[in-house]
Amino acid sequence: MRGRSEEENLELENKLRKFSRRKALSTAGKIAIGVVVAGAIAGVGGYLAGVSQVKPTETITRTVTQTVGAGAAVTVTQTQTVAQTITQTVTKTATVAPVTKTGVIRFCGFGGFADVIPKIPQLADLEGKIGMKAEFDVVPWPDLLSKYLLNFQQPTGIYDVITINSAWHAAACWRYLEDLTPYIEAEDYDIGRFHKLFIDELYWWSGERYKSRPGGDKLIALGGTPFGIEFAIRKDVLERHGIPVPDHDWTLDDLEDIAREITNPSAGIYGLGMTLYQHRAIDMTCMLAKGISGNPRWSWLTEDCRPNVDTPEFREACQIIMNWLKEGILHPGSLELASGMDWTLYSKEVVMIDVGWIGGAPGVPDALLPKTAFLTPPMGPKGRCGGFGQHALAIPTNAKNKREAWEFIKWYNSLDVQYELAKLQVIPSLAVLLESPTLQEKQPWIKPIVIQALAGVEQLPKIEIALEVANLILGTECDNYWAGRKSLDTAIKDMVDGTTRALKEAGFI
Repeated sequence: MRGRSEEENLELENKLRKFSRRKALSTAGKIAIGVVVAGAIAGVGGYLAGVSQVKPTETITRTVTQTVGAGAAVTVTQTQTVAQTITQTVTKTATVAPVTKTGVIRFCGFGGFADVIPKIPQLADLEGKIGMKAEFDVVPWPDLLSKYLLNFQQPTGIYDVITINSAWHAAACWRYLEDLTPYIEAEDYDIGRFHKLFIDELYWWSGERYKSRPGGDKLIALGGTPFGIEFAIRKDVLERHGIPVPDHDWTLDDLEDIAREITNPSAGIYGLGMTLYQHRAIDMTCMLAKGISGNPRWSWLTEDCRPNVDTPEFREACQIIMNWLKEGILHPGSLELASGMDWTLYSKEVVMIDVGWIGGAPGVPDALLPKTAFLTPPMGPKGRCGGFGQHALAIPTNAKNKREAWEFIKWYNSLDVQYELAKLQVIPSLAVLLESPTLQEKQPWIKPIVIQALAGVEQLPKIEIALEVANLILGTECDNYWAGRKSLDTAIKDMVDGTTRALKEAGFI
């Protein structure tokens, strides 16, 4: 999918502000968890009650309560003189509480994230350090933007930290968010270890994409778990084999050459593997094929939420993956792994260059960290693929507690907190997915592998990630096409049918 022009981005921003009525979200919003659905945002609209037919000599007084943006109550009296007199009183009430609390840092984010952070044991340490209690508002994913825009209208905002997504949140919110660069530079904060991909992407979205706008070069957010297509290189393994690691300027040829050099199937060593941790199977292949050549802007969903697979880019991506399989440099089991199943590969000490949706080293169990020393090169608009999702933390410019908010962001980015998040989010979502009838029908072998991989893991509260169900179906059909079991047309049809059925079973459509 091509990148939007400046005019299109302005139009999108206007739509995001104006499109109203929560009823418009009843269907699209349910399947928009973790996915950009930029056209359906709950707005601030209200209504003025209509007037019914009455007798000419009667006087009718009506009182209507209208919910709008923050502000004092307003009474409006309207008198209409025809053959009747109608008096209408409209009371306006705020949708955002106009009072900020003292001694409290407020966080706003979507379910499955804002409701998970309070369960992290280390939160008490942060609260002790900043001398404030942390409070969390959980907002349905499709409603976040309207919530934020209302918050930005206040002289002093309600929220000190918010989560954003690059595509629609950054497009609409960047001018209202703090530039984090001065915070980073003031204390020489090390963001290079896990965040280079994320930094490149944020500068691209808030800088290159909006470079004609004043202030468009701000670094507007920072996240510890970058969602996107990454190259995870076992640098230590490559060095033991005497193989130099390319210095950031990656090409597809670089990856293939290294893969051929280290592949040794008899020793369990494959040059290429795909980690599909919280994967977007189609997104992965297309970004892999096109992103490295400098065009990472492709979505696995069209704007009307249909699988975006019947494209030349997707066909080309599939062909590349098939070539790797035929040549033997891609681990043959990696295509059938999803949502953390790559852990089983690591546990068998399979050595590979991972190309996929890894979510960062903190998502890997402690026992496997020595085997997964990720080196993530910078990616973004200048020749590498990359992207990120909703795990970005930002500080509104009207936040009351900015310094404490920055401490919160640093705390969230720490390795131990990220690992706790992985335990709270990823593992429970797998438990939910295992019970999907469609999953058990399509991929019956997954459940026993998961049970083995999660042996000894404490059972935690379940967090449903609806699109993970759909992704497993998409990944299955991609695999069927790659392996030659189905034609592309049949695989696409089965993707659509299977995804729809899975989402219905999960209660999201």
